[in-house]
Amino acid sequence: MPRIRSTPARLLFMVTLSALTACAAMDSASLAGGRGLDPSPPAADASGAPPGFGGDDAGGAPPPHLFVVHASPDLFAFRVCFATGGSDAEVGTFTNDLPAPADPSRPMPLSNYPGVPSGAGVELVDLPASARGTVVPYVVDARRVWHDWATDGCDALFEHPRDFRENVEYFALPPITLHEGATAVLVVSGCVPALFDKKASAARCGATYDEAKGNLTATLTPLAMASPKSDAMSVHFAQLSASAGAVRASFGTLAADAGAIALTDGQAYLADPAAPVDVPLPHDDAGALLRYSTEGVTVEAADDGGVLLATDLATIQRLSSPSDVPSTFFARGAYLFALVGDATDPDRQLTLPDGGANPTFDGTGLHVIAVPLGDGAPH
Repeated sequence: MPRIRSTPARLLFMVTLSALTACAAMDSASLAGGRGLDPSPPAADASGAPPGFGGDDAGGAPPPHLFVVHASPDLFAFRVCFATGGSDAEVGTFTNDLPAPADPSRPMPLSNYPGVPSGAGVELVDLPASARGTVVPYVVDARRVWHDWATDGCDALFEHPRDFRENVEYFALPPITLHEGATAVLVVSGCVPALFDKKASAARCGATYDEAKGNLTATLTPLAMASPKSDAMSVHFAQLSASAGAVRASFGTLAADAGAIALTDGQAYLADPAAPVDVPLPHDDAGALLRYSTEGVTVEAADDGGVLLATDLATIQRLSSPSDVPSTFFARGAYLFALVGDATDPDRQLTLPDGGANPTFDGTGLHVIAVPLGDGAPH
């Protein structure tokens, strides 16, 4: 039985285009006019499924291999319920029981409950095989759910219309299409309405921002997995910051002079999710730990070449998975490297103008995260 939403009509959300721009050109040192993940699916094969997505087999269809990135600068830490068959006034049938991620043994950093924190990426390992087809993602407030309805599944949550309110405790995002066994990344981006964020603006949230409606959106993109070399990691790069604009991103040794950061041996990231690039890893020897702190990512503005951010691999690991260490975190094969965060607030950036660490960085400023995609083997 469909659940009636707690508000009479569905809030319309607009796509944040500026965070997902197409690349214009590439040279040997960097990728110009950086782009985000391409929301267009690959062409279908004779079976009707996009290449690499597979289909039903005698053993049953495997669930989607799904990763979610929280790229919104002001949305709460969330979990996701996926529903089919709904309408503007009704919530449909949920494909997952508990909001994902649901494992309390894998809490968010500095918390005791699961969820996807702002500026981070998480693998949704607890999706059932029924989580496929066209679904509406509902992002629910991870903190509120844990403290008030910790044992409630998605169905039960929507039976609390007075306390569990649309556009307050949860937001409905545009529909996406999940395919069985597919490896894909779900990016939640844009901003909430101005009623909930006094700093929200087109500069912070993207050109489509509307004060009354916000512009939260969901973008799903399949990732072509590759088997990396033993001394390299397979990397996809995505520009997911609505306020950073078009960028160039490259990998290499960061220059010693923090005031004039450059790459001494830069290698371009390929922005096309279908064509990951192998990035050399520091060797596991006595000097590896030092190299993790001297090698990393430089992100430059595509228009004038100004450095937006230069960050070492050790910092990327700390921001992506604080309980790990660089040598084990970057030994997992394939990664989505994503530029996320708000570039408009100078007091919240990762680094100070002179390149030093900013003690007031709270995770909302511009930074790079790395989401492990597995060992590069087909899923």
